[in-house]
Amino acid sequence: MRKILLVLLVAVVSLVGCGAETTEAEIDSIATSTSIPVPGHVCQNETVETVPADYITTEDIELDLEKAVYHIGKNIYVPGNLESNTNKAMNVIEQISGLSFEVNEYPSEEFTDGKTHIFINKDLLYSGAEWYDGLDSNEFGGAYEVNGIVWAAPGNLLLGNSYTIIHELCHALMWRQSPWYHGTTLNEGFAEYTTYLVLQEMEEKYPELAVCFDESATSINNMFMSYEELYEQPIEYWFENSYEYAGNGNYAVGFRFMAYLHDVYGDYTSWIVNFEKEYPFKNKNQIEDESALEQRITILKQTYGEDVLDNFYPWLKEHVNDFEEQERKMIDISDLQEINIYPRYDAIQQKLFLDYIKYNNLYINLEPAKKYIEEYKGMDASKLVLWMPEKMEVHLYHTDGRCIQTTTDGNSISLEGISGVKLVGEGTVERLEISGF
Repeated sequence: MRKILLVLLVAVVSLVGCGAETTEAEIDSIATSTSIPVPGHVCQNETVETVPADYITTEDIELDLEKAVYHIGKNIYVPGNLESNTNKAMNVIEQISGLSFEVNEYPSEEFTDGKTHIFINKDLLYSGAEWYDGLDSNEFGGAYEVNGIVWAAPGNLLLGNSYTIIHELCHALMWRQSPWYHGTTLNEGFAEYTTYLVLQEMEEKYPELAVCFDESATSINNMFMSYEELYEQPIEYWFENSYEYAGNGNYAVGFRFMAYLHDVYGDYTSWIVNFEKEYPFKNKNQIEDESALEQRITILKQTYGEDVLDNFYPWLKEHVNDFEEQERKMIDISDLQEINIYPRYDAIQQKLFLDYIKYNNLYINLEPAKKYIEEYKGMDASKLVLWMPEKMEVHLYHTDGRCIQTTTDGNSISLEGISGVKLVGEGTVERLEISGF
């Protein structure tokens, strides 16, 4: 969001991390450790492969990607496949929106490379849990976009527990098409609705990306609203006034308006490009604050027809159930051979969860989680315990790569000295939990 802090309040404290890949380049020498060896995930004739190692920065670094540049501060935990997964995610955002990060009509005075710059900074962290052993509640906090530049706290760095980076990149994408601030309803509606579509696309077609972010259902479940007050004023009124009768207020109104444009007209982004054509940002004298609303309404009508605003409420009344709370989707990651999971910390629970997935001989690499817990958070990971569902076959792998135990008991299993866990065969998991730190 633009100059506003975005926080996703969830009960679950740890979610699925990114699927590991085997084609990444080796991590830069700034890493605090070398690549992590993992077993070939069979109990006989073991082979050893190498995946890119997660690392903790020892100084400020820059990662130059295809369409973006990360500026990551000191002492930040970075997943090893951050670069390739960010590239893929930005491609999906372009695919869904029909807009391009390559548009660069208004280059930044600070950055002239034409790329989107993303700053990961601990200064954006929330504190407030000092009453719990002096430990910050988690790695999450502020996130915002200004003039096409994204700022986010470390916990949003594609660790599987937030979609904030996607939301802010959507703002950066919109800025590249039309740098005007179109008000909270239209700006946040575009970013959140696009995020929702992007997450759905990932869940259906790119599960290796989907597990790097929070689930798509959060976008709707995080935006409930009361409709009686909405209908008392024309939608034009809510384009420039705060709507207080909803969770996330004007986000919820804007989300529904974008869904309406998409459903009825098959397109919810052309008005952004058309606005810039009619009112180019370089000619700032063409638009004043007091006339901005009128000009946006004009462009919406030119793009979609004179009745575009009048027909929104009738459409919404017919489709109101589309925006009711959604159930979690079971993400099919059967094609993934390996996955990492990362913890989220707060004052209530400190655990890792693997949940709502369909798997096929999936290896869970525990080394990144141990590194995160011990080296990054300074906590003890020696007593980890796996709480597995019943009727599931699990193989445990020693740190030397040997498969040392096979079990189908639905009980707790000590993970002391264990480097990874393999879920054998095909199945689904609603929750597989690791605790003990």
